[in-house]
Amino acid sequence: MNEGMENLKEIEDLEDKVKKTKEITKAYDAAHQLNRIASALEEILRLVKKDQEESKKRWEKETIGE
Repeated sequence: MNEGMENLKEIEDLEDKVKKTKEITKAYDAAHQLNRIASALEEILRLVKKDQEESKKRWEKETIGE
């Protein structure tokens, strides 16, 4: 193979590596976003559970107080 063909092959290999890197980056970004969504949902569930417990305590006080 001549030098020009070797350079062309090297360029193609580098382009493939760049393409794969971009795909990996997109997958990482998507995973990061999903992790943020999961964390937000966990916080929402924690707050809802806390509110339900507080509401239950208030309801029990009101019921016992009648």
